[in-house]
Amino acid sequence: MSFCRKCGIKLKADALYCNKCGCKIETDLPIPDLSLKESLDLVETLLAKYTEIEDLESEVGGCEIKLSHPLVHGRTASGMFHYFWSFLLASGIAAVVCFFLWLANCISIYNTFPWPEVLNFFYSIIPLGIFIFGLVYSIRKSRAEYNALIELTNKELQDRADLKKKYRELENRLVDCRSELIKLDRNIPEEYRNTHSMTKMKYLLESGKASSLKSAITCLKKIIFQQSLQH
Repeated sequence: MSFCRKCGIKLKADALYCNKCGCKIETDLPIPDLSLKESLDLVETLLAKYTEIEDLESEVGGCEIKLSHPLVHGRTASGMFHYFWSFLLASGIAAVVCFFLWLANCISIYNTFPWPEVLNFFYSIIPLGIFIFGLVYSIRKSRAEYNALIELTNKELQDRADLKKKYRELENRLVDCRSELIKLDRNIPEEYRNTHSMTKMKYLLESGKASSLKSAITCLKKIIFQQSLQH
């Protein structure tokens, strides 16, 4: 895949002009005769740039995948009755039990117990207390869950906004890096504009198997041709 030499966006294989900036697509220029040092400096610079671009492309791809996913948190807050029904049941059972105890007291010890109003109050306050406690607890619990849900949703929205901002920054850096290569790799054949080829050319130059950029590319072509014959 080739890129525009002016704005850095991806181009179609048969494109003659950039579909974004309208720049004419230039064909590869002849490989210049550079000294060993100049060739090695250029290859090292290109290797660093291609590595940076690959890292940026990986980060951009990761951001695109994350942004394509919906929000992770999709639950809704539970209603008050979700917590209250058990207390409501408990207060009902307590009311039935207290009713039978009240009947038993009326039959057996009503005339002997000195303060029957205390017993009546005691039997009525138990289920009522359970009911009121459950009601307050359920309201507070449902509100706390709702507030936690709102906080979590807001955090996810903020994280997504930060991710979108990072994605735009990475894209801009990627375009800038590609644009910086306009004058650097225009003399390199397109099939060798990658980290793998630059790493091999750097080895050829450092090991003395190639004395210039042109000879390094020639050696690399021979290596690739021999490898294709073996396969």
